[in-house]
Amino acid sequence: MTYRQPYLPAHYRQLCRRVYKLPLSRAMISRLMDLSKHKFTTINPYSPRFSSTKFHNYMTLLDDILVEEKYSRVHDLLDLIYKLPASSQSWKDKFLTIDYKELENHWPQVHAIDEITSDPKYLEAYREKQRAEKNEEVSVVKHFGLKSKRDNQSPALTMIRKYSDVDQDDSIPQVLKNVQELHKFLFKNQAVFDVKIPPLEVFYPTNKVALPIHPRERNKLLKKKVASIRNVFKSLRPIAEDDLRQLYEFAIHRPSVSHKPEYNINDKFYKYMIKKHNHEKDNLAPVIRHYLRQKKLIPNDHNIRKLFREYVMKQFYQTSNSKNENIEEYRMSWMQNYFENETSILESAIPSTQLPKPSTT
Repeated sequence: MTYRQPYLPAHYRQLCRRVYKLPLSRAMISRLMDLSKHKFTTINPYSPRFSSTKFHNYMTLLDDILVEEKYSRVHDLLDLIYKLPASSQSWKDKFLTIDYKELENHWPQVHAIDEITSDPKYLEAYREKQRAEKNEEVSVVKHFGLKSKRDNQSPALTMIRKYSDVDQDDSIPQVLKNVQELHKFLFKNQAVFDVKIPPLEVFYPTNKVALPIHPRERNKLLKKKVASIRNVFKSLRPIAEDDLRQLYEFAIHRPSVSHKPEYNINDKFYKYMIKKHNHEKDNLAPVIRHYLRQKKLIPNDHNIRKLFREYVMKQFYQTSNSKNENIEEYRMSWMQNYFENETSILESAIPSTQLPKPSTT
C-alpha cells in the first residue's frame, strides 16, 4: 500500500512563506505549520476539503501582522494556536449544540413579580397562571370537539430496550452545573478579560396586569440569553496548563540575562521587516507613505514580549475538581502584571548589603 503525499497548492505555499516570517518562537511556528497543513492541504487536488472563507480570514490575519503591522493581532494568532476547541470538553460541546428549549426547565430564572411585590394575593395569581399555561393541552382534536381515533385503540406497547445507554435528559443538569461554574469564574474575572459578561439568569417581566407574559415572549428571552452565554464561551476559552506555562516562560524571557534558544524570537521576522521598510521608503509614493503607510518602528524584543505578557495575563486554564470530578474548575494565569520579567533582574542587580549603623558615640 503506497502512501500519497498531501497536495500542496500554490496558495498553501504562500501561506507557509508568511508563517515563517512571524514574530514567534520556533515551537510556535512549528505548531502553526502543523495546524495549517491539517486545515489547508488535501490528498486530491481537485476536491479541496477546506473552506475558502476560513483560508481568506487566515491570510488576512497574517497580512495584518506582516503587511499592515497591526501587532495586536498576534493575540488572535495565539488564540488560533493554543485555545482549546469546544469539542475538548464534552459538556461544552453539548451546551453549544443542544436546543435551547431543552434547557427551559433547568435554566436559572428570575421573575419580576418576585422583585415587585410580596403580596400573597398577586403571587398566587401569578403562579396559578403559570400552572394553567403549563398544564394547558393544545390539540386540534380537542379544539374542534372531535373524537380521536386513539380513544378506541389499545395503549401503545412499551419499548423493549432503549436506543441509548445514556438518558439525555439526565445529563442536562450536569451540563448546567458546568455552565454555572464557568460563568461564575468568568463573571468574577471580567475586568481582566475586558469583556462584559451578562448575568446567567434569564429575567422574565410581567405584563400590564402583573401576570406572566406570553410563552412565546418567554421563549424569545430564553433563546437570547442562551445565545449570549454561548457567544461568551466561544470567545473565552481555556488554554492547556502546559501551553500556558510555556507561553509564560517565553513572555518573561530576557535574552540578555539567560540564553535559551527555544525562547528566541524568529530572526526572519526582523530581516523581513527591515527589507520591507527599506523597500517602502525607496519605492512608495510620498502620499501613500503618509496616508496608507504611517511611519512605524520595527518592534524590538522587549516590545514583542510585552504583547505576549498582555496575552498571558488574560488567559486561564482548566484544573480538576478535588470535590467533584464531574465539575471542572478554572484558574487565572499566574502572571499578574506586565513587568514580571523585570522583577528578578532588579533584585539580582541590587546587592543585598546592609548599611552601617550610625555610631552612638
